[in-house]
Amino acid sequence: MTSWRRQAGLTLVELMIATTLSIVLLAGVLLVFSANKATYQMQNGLGTLQENGRYAASQIASDLQMAGFGGCLSPHLKRVDGGAPRVINVVSSSPPYLTEFIDGTFLVGRNDQSTTVTMGGVTMVTGTDSIEVRGPLRSNVNFVAGAIPADQPVVIVGDASGFAANEYLLIGDCSSATLFRATAVSTSGGN
Repeated sequence: MTSWRRQAGLTLVELMIATTLSIVLLAGVLLVFSANKATYQMQNGLGTLQENGRYAASQIASDLQMAGFGGCLSPHLKRVDGGAPRVINVVSSSPPYLTEFIDGTFLVGRNDQSTTVTMGGVTMVTGTDSIEVRGPLRSNVNFVAGAIPADQPVVIVGDASGFAANEYLLIGDCSSATLFRATAVSTSGGN
């Protein structure tokens, strides 16, 4: 009769099988980790893209809400009753967008522009979209009360910074407004 000896360790085949199984398991763990990392990076990028989109929409909405704003002057600048115009243009040879603004066109949208358009000195890329917002978009400032003769300068009371020569300005009260072009801007005596 043969006596069986007790096995005292692992055979080479068992070691190779165990090593192969551990390599397969490790490869699976690494694949899951890399997939999760790629998913995280994609979700992070998508979140950043959504936040940038929300910010851009918020900024555009703010400008669109202010389109045509004229203070207490009605946003409908062109009178429908046939009376005197609410905005008087005293600019000689004004660009077409000023006439359109006075007529009440405050927004111009272009979708998939096929021709070259230049707005504000910047040429628009063919095939892109744009929104042109018109209106006095700066904060209100006060000027010296009373009528201003045509040959006299307009004196701004308060902070006149931000105004530039050759810029179009709109001065109005609650019933009418005058559109003019600043020929020069100077500050003196705190005005």
